[in-house]
Amino acid sequence: MWDIAQAQQDTLLVVDEIPIVQDSVIVDSLQIEQPTGDIKTTVVYQAKDSIYFDVIKQVIFLYGDAKITYGQTELQAAEIQFSWLDNTLRANGVTDSCI
Repeated sequence: MWDIAQAQQDTLLVVDEIPIVQDSVIVDSLQIEQPTGDIKTTVVYQAKDSIYFDVIKQVIFLYGDAKITYGQTELQAAEIQFSWLDNTLRANGVTDSCI
């Protein structure tokens, strides 16, 4: 039979022998160059019909109630083209069907 008094006397001494060493790198040595350009904030865009990316020509086409928001500037049109190459926007309307 197991004696509780004897079990309480048995102890295991655990010694952590791994020394704690301070990190030798004080300053981050990886220098990441921040992109420089004219865009200072996020450009948010949406379209009800479709969004098409032409990667070769670097143009985004937004169709159907298109909307682009850049900071506090907002552009809404039936169709919008955004060129990555020269950072230009082109907006087109559609003919009203009631006329």
